[in-house]
This record gives sequence, C-alpha cells and structure tokens, in this order.
Amino acid sequence: MKHAVIVRARKPKRFCYLNLGSRYKDPKDRGRYKDFVNINGEVEDFILRQPAIVFDLNDEFDKKCHDWLKGYPNITNQLIFEDTYEKQLVQTEKMVESAEAIQIAVGMSDKEILDFCKLTGIRTKDNSIEFVKAQVIKLANDDPNRFSKIINDRDKDYRVFIETAIDAKKINFVNGTYKYNTETIGLTEDQVVLWLKDNKDIHALLRKEMSGNKKTKAKAKK
Repeated sequence: MKHAVIVRARKPKRFCYLNLGSRYKDPKDRGRYKDFVNINGEVEDFILRQPAIVFDLNDEFDKKCHDWLKGYPNITNQLIFEDTYEKQLVQTEKMVESAEAIQIAVGMSDKEILDFCKLTGIRTKDNSIEFVKAQVIKLANDDPNRFSKIINDRDKDYRVFIETAIDAKKINFVNGTYKYNTETIGLTEDQVVLWLKDNKDIHALLRKEMSGNKKTKAKAKK
C-alpha cells in the first residue's frame, strides 16, 4: 500500500524552483552534515522544479529523499508536508466514532431521546418523536465527540432534572443565576448539580412534586 506524503510550496503562484544544495548541518544531530544522495549513490544538489511533489514512504529512495528534505533547517517556512496516510487514519477513526455514536442513538428509547434533547437544545415541541430522533442521529453522525461527552456524563441525570425543573418552574434561571425559591443555588449548571447532591432531601421533594404534576396533567388530558 502506498504511503503518500505530498510536499508543496507555501506560495505556489510565486514558485519557480528551489535549490537547496547538496548538504546541510542537522541541528538535531549535533550539527552533522547531511548529504543528499541520488538513486545512484552520488551526492548532488536537491532541486525542486515544481510546486508540489509526492513521496511514497514505502519506497526506500523516496523515503530517503523525504527525510533529507524534512530535516532541512527551517524548510517548513517554504514547504508544507501533508501525510495523506495519517489523514486517512484520522478520517477512518472519525468514521468509526460516528458509526458507534449512531448505533447508540438508534438504540435509545423515546424517553432517552427526549432527555438528551434537553441537554442539546434540539427542539422537541410540536415535532414528532421520529423527527426528533432523526435530529439526534444526525448530531451523533456530525459531532460524535459531543454526543459521546453528553451520553457519558456522570451527572447527565442531574442536568436533565435541572432543565425539567426549570420548565416546571421549580427552579428559576434569571439573569444568569439559578434560584430555588429566593435562594441562589448556582451561577453555573455544575454548581446547581453540586447543590442538588448536597441537598438530597430537596432534590427528592422536587422530584416527587414534579412527578405528581405529571400524573395530574395526564389525568386532565383523559
């Protein structure tokens, strides 16, 4: 398999040719001279006559040319080295992450989908669960890192509770401040999570009240 590295001029429109001579002192190797040796074993000048060149690092001579060129002092001021193999690995890794995130999203229950939406700002009101789930799957595909961070958050249930409590007007969020009745319980969501953990009795009471409200609304609909 070809391991291609593209080397191209930083200013291709102004490029004519680049003659780097036949040797340089390598500061990374105690200042030893590094000679450019051609395919016949002869020392000669390295001349780049085109704004871009491709080296195959799996080819012995190409690799020697690439390594000599990349070691040239301050060469990155003139040339850009783009390792396409590394780029492919990154793209493949991202595809795998997206596939794993999508798999998790597809398997989520309706409640898990709705709770997840509370933490992402995905609109659920007036939208069918099928449409909402499609938006969650899209997020999993487009931004698997964000999706995984939310899914794996140990305080996820607390964060969902906070959003639900705000909707139910049990916790107020005004001017960047979270309040329970008249008490300020945090300026950030993380601070509110800590407050709920430290006040388990109030947390339990709020959960009970909100659960009762849901049952009352459900009966009223019937």
